[in-house]
Amino acid sequence: MNSIELAGVGMTSQRTRERLIQRLIDQGIISQPVLDVMRMTPRHLFLDEALSHKAYEDTALPIGYSQTLSQPYIVARMTEILLSAGPLKKVLEIGTGSGYQTTILSQLVQQVYTVERIEPLLKKAKERFRKLGLQNIVAELSDGSFGWDGHAPYDGIIQRRLLDEGSIVNPSVPVLEILDSTYVEARVSLPKSIIKSVNLGQKYPFIIGDESFDATLMRLAPMSSRGSNNRLGIFAFDAFFNPGETARLVLNIKEAKRGTWVPLNALSQAEQGLWTVFTVSSDNSAQKDYVELIHIEKTMAYVSGTLKTGDKVIVGGASKVAEGQAVRDSQ
Repeated sequence: MNSIELAGVGMTSQRTRERLIQRLIDQGIISQPVLDVMRMTPRHLFLDEALSHKAYEDTALPIGYSQTLSQPYIVARMTEILLSAGPLKKVLEIGTGSGYQTTILSQLVQQVYTVERIEPLLKKAKERFRKLGLQNIVAELSDGSFGWDGHAPYDGIIQRRLLDEGSIVNPSVPVLEILDSTYVEARVSLPKSIIKSVNLGQKYPFIIGDESFDATLMRLAPMSSRGSNNRLGIFAFDAFFNPGETARLVLNIKEAKRGTWVPLNALSQAEQGLWTVFTVSSDNSAQKDYVELIHIEKTMAYVSGTLKTGDKVIVGGASKVAEGQAVRDSQ
């Protein structure tokens, strides 16, 4: 890649980039490392040539396959939040997209692992990483539902349209997906008992912070291949929220499968709609079970599966436990 292509000319020149950086500062971005990296990263290279003249506008832009190159402010703010606790060594990104957010992260952390479900986008992103000489990025074709356990644990997890700091994400309390500067979705795992009582196109209340906001149920999507009866409910908000905001869907479960209560932090996400929990077997080793999460109250989760009351479960980091591993008392 030649230096002119990297530097840009006209509407992709360094002067144009400086105007974008000033807009980010005006909107409250204060992290100097984030601003410096975004100043030097050629955003126009992550777009088709026909759109490159818009690369340094503070707006989301299409990259094909119904996906977008995220608004620079959203990229900056999500990155700033992720790094606010201090330097990070290893970060998982769910949703590579064009590779722009990945490229920003790769200049601020030691190692980035990234997954993308759309193969043509991933191929283009990998080619950009190669041209830019980025050697601390490992990319894989995946829909992100499973995370990437092979490289866990991570110091931080970021999604191109979602921010999660690595804690268990309660299906009824999703982190909001920022689709562009004015449109937000929440994706919620809905048990079969709830699916019967919801209707497409109808508005439902969510609690965000201390306020209630309505969101429209846009569609229901299939969930896990392991036999879960859950469906993924996609809700659209008219209001805009900051990256990292969480929302609790306010619906009453009138009927529930027979199950048992376990501590919420004994669960780790498996596939969408199912969770894993590790129990202690008779030989004091960890045994993995798949369960369906039915209901949550404070720090406890009501789950349906092969668990029964009285089973010993491993809490506080179940995602790091290997099946068959000897269990220490501290676990």
